[in-house]
Amino acid sequence: MTGASIWLLLVLASGSGAPLEHKCWLRDDRGQQRIVHYQLRPAELEQQMAGLAGRVLIQSGNRVAQVMECVPYGTEFHSRRARALDQVTPR
Repeated sequence: MTGASIWLLLVLASGSGAPLEHKCWLRDDRGQQRIVHYQLRPAELEQQMAGLAGRVLIQSGNRVAQVMECVPYGTEFHSRRARALDQVTPR
């Protein structure tokens, strides 16, 4: 089963837009890139990704400057750089 197939199953299983765990590749206000997990609604993903900018990251106290990509947990990122960072990020 491909990542796209898994993503589609997760969207269908979410029913009326219930939040699902996503992992997001982002850059904070100090330039550090990281993978952070959020509960996001697939039907509102773009709006929710945009709404993450400016939020405080609990781990560091820094703020989210830019969200590059969010994917459902268990799915691979499209970006090679995000995939590499995801492999070394503890869950």
